[in-house]
Amino acid sequence: GSITVNPEGGLNLISPDGSDAQVVCENDSLNPIEIQYQLLDGASGATVTGLPAGISFSFIADIITISGFPTVSITTTTVYTYTITTTGSPCSGTTTGTITVNPDDDLDLISAVGTDAQELCEGDAIDNITYQFSGGATSASVTGLLPLGVNFVIAGNELTISGTPTDIPGTYNYTVGTLGGTCTAASLIGTITVNPQGG
Repeated sequence: GSITVNPEGGLNLISPDGSDAQVVCENDSLNPIEIQYQLLDGASGATVTGLPAGISFSFIADIITISGFPTVSITTTTVYTYTITTTGSPCSGTTTGTITVNPDDDLDLISAVGTDAQELCEGDAIDNITYQFSGGATSASVTGLLPLGVNFVIAGNELTISGTPTDIPGTYNYTVGTLGGTCTAASLIGTITVNPQGG
């Protein structure tokens, strides 16, 4: 009699150590992913599942290359576990890796449309201007100019600008920007125009 033992198709990571556990930002075209495996032990092909949108694989000779940049739209850090399964030999082998995608910062005006471009008379209170930060952002701040008497506060994931201008009349330009994220920050601009009272 005979006992024939076929080898299990093997995969060897040949790109740098750690490349099979990458951490990237969503839509990060500046740092594309490239992960390479070499087929071993009778394997002649492979399939790859679990890749995020924007990431694909190719097979040339005995090298599998996973490449691209994620085009997913996410609001929280998301881990994609991919699985490579060899083909072409009686016994398939598998290996897994991860691609962790961190979200960009998001910033939206959630008060009424136009509140970020107000025009009012000296001595009048502004309508509250409220922004919501999300995605990778953990906070936000205001830079540029706010008239004296106008300030901002943060509650939860919202930044609100409010108050009564006590400064000289004029146009005050400000920028709201996100903070704390590991990926691309977001910013929005606004204006508060204070007109003088008729004398």
